[in-house]
Amino acid sequence: MKTFKSLALFLLVSLTFNAFGMEQDWFDAEEETESNVSSLRKLCAKRAAQLIQEDHEFREKEGQPRLTVEAKKLVVLEFMKPIISLILQRLEIIPKTFSDHTNSVLTAVFSPDGSQILTASRDHTAKLWDKNTGACIRRFTGHTDSVSSAVFSPDGSQILTASDDHTAKLWDAQTGNCIRTFSGHTCVVRSAVFSPDGLQILTASLDNTAKLWDKNTGARIQTFNHDASLNSAVFSPDGLQILTASWDNTAKLWDIQTRDCIRTFSGHSGHTNPVYSAVFSPDGSQILTASLDNTAKLWNTETGDCIRTFRGHTYFVTSAVFSPDGSQILTASWDYTAKLWDKDTGACIQTFNHDAHLSSAVFSPDGSQILTAFGDNTAKLWDITPILQMIHYLTDKISLKQATLLGLIQKKITKRNMLSSALRLNEKQLELFNDLRPEIKTILEEQAKSTCTIV
Repeated sequence: MKTFKSLALFLLVSLTFNAFGMEQDWFDAEEETESNVSSLRKLCAKRAAQLIQEDHEFREKEGQPRLTVEAKKLVVLEFMKPIISLILQRLEIIPKTFSDHTNSVLTAVFSPDGSQILTASRDHTAKLWDKNTGACIRRFTGHTDSVSSAVFSPDGSQILTASDDHTAKLWDAQTGNCIRTFSGHTCVVRSAVFSPDGLQILTASLDNTAKLWDKNTGARIQTFNHDASLNSAVFSPDGLQILTASWDNTAKLWDIQTRDCIRTFSGHSGHTNPVYSAVFSPDGSQILTASLDNTAKLWNTETGDCIRTFRGHTYFVTSAVFSPDGSQILTASWDYTAKLWDKDTGACIQTFNHDAHLSSAVFSPDGSQILTAFGDNTAKLWDITPILQMIHYLTDKISLKQATLLGLIQKKITKRNMLSSALRLNEKQLELFNDLRPEIKTILEEQAKSTCTIV
């Protein structure tokens, strides 16, 4: 293992690369040359102008500027993206691969304590893995078609699978024995989940229904009829409502006791293609949907209003989930990428590139890792701690005064002066880069010696 001294020396040498098309390393340059300024302007002007326009539209719609905390996040996550990307390029985050399935992995989830991983595959099986060693602990066999999803019970003692064979099955996590089969759907069962208290089960099917079951007896309690095939159904955090995602381009909120549809998430700001998944935020106040229209959308649960649209994927978005603290969003797409987003600003923090289409992506219980499921028969585990630490560090370093100087608040920008304003913002950005350069270099060295591999 390399010593810190050799790592630091390697970093100092490796940092002399042409990061922005400049002749000298940005970190080590004592002063900014005219060439450097020009390069940074070319990198950032387009995005700066876009952000200015978005802020202007927000003002026109809401009649007030964005909150200062959102302005700060935008400074870090968008205007400083070139620097953050530069740093992360030097810290290769190498995923751990779980490979034993013989067909596409459709979902992958963490156990409640984060020590194990559960995968569901088109090879008709679900598999349990040790997260640290990568060893396959147990295989769950019994379905006669693709296993479309697999989840842990709240206490981790049981496993629930959904299958294209029109059934869901309950398993003992320790023995691998099938406890009970839930039959009653007339088509593919796309998802099956436990209620928050672990006593009920909810299934969603392409037969246009979601069904509520008693876990212990297998009895069907209620059926919720939709207008089109369902892709998923989940419980609200308090267990009193359910949320369905459908091929009719909508998500619907239902009251469990009355079976009434409380709210439909659609309309002018809704999705233009089938909704593939829909989930609640940890506190239940917001809803997140993923769609085959290549976007994810954030909604207000109470009003049904669309708060924000996350654009950036170029193909179907197959899943979208909240981080455990609700501050970030993770999306998976058939465009071979997973993306990490800031929920409050809609800024993309990081893109994870893959060699196959993604079926799902989830956070670990503590939010420090993400797990992705692939069409290449594997699941991959990624440590995102370095990314989160860098974002938090830079956010803390930027003051509200600096955010104000960058023009994201207190100044109304029009289309007429957008370009000149963008260039002025880049001048302020250069000042900010210079102020933070020593600290960024230190962070880079510390990350290299601790958790990441130098490339």
